[in-house]
Amino acid sequence: MADATTEQKAIAFKVDPSDPQSPYYLCSSDNPGNIICPVSFDGENYANWSRLVTNALKSKNKLAFVDGSLTRPEGTSPDVHAWEKSNAMVIAWLYNIINKNLHSSVAYAETAHEIWKDLRERYSQGNEIRIHQLRREITLSNQGSMNVTDYFTKLKGLWDELDAYLQIPNCKCVKDFNLFKYQESERTHQF
Repeated sequence: MADATTEQKAIAFKVDPSDPQSPYYLCSSDNPGNIICPVSFDGENYANWSRLVTNALKSKNKLAFVDGSLTRPEGTSPDVHAWEKSNAMVIAWLYNIINKNLHSSVAYAETAHEIWKDLRERYSQGNEIRIHQLRREITLSNQGSMNVTDYFTKLKGLWDELDAYLQIPNCKCVKDFNLFKYQESERTHQF
């Protein structure tokens, strides 16, 4: 069941399927075989994958189907067909960028939101283990035979993924401490 905030968001959407600003709009090149993201979800790369998919869906104005802010219209609504068509397209796109070994776990979902929610609940949990792995990998990283650019790129990717997992507290003490300046100093040292 959608909460009041989700219902309010859903009302704000343009529902004309021929309007390119509408989440129901599908252009002639949109088809169920499209690969919307260069990275396939393999059960281990949720943070990176979900970020890339989110950006891809934003570019197609379809993020509302996975984040739950555009719910299925009532059965008598004239928008039901357009919603079902767009939802089915997003499901197909998600299915195309999920490893075949995971297909059976999402094959029977009725909505793109169900798939997204299920994957998030299953694979974004247990972040402490991944945080530990990332910190260890950062600590043990060395340039070796890599050039400086490649080494920095590797570290930057690890730092960015770590940032996606970490929850920075939003309190006055953090603002006074200037956590970001400290973090930048630490990264310079690590590099």
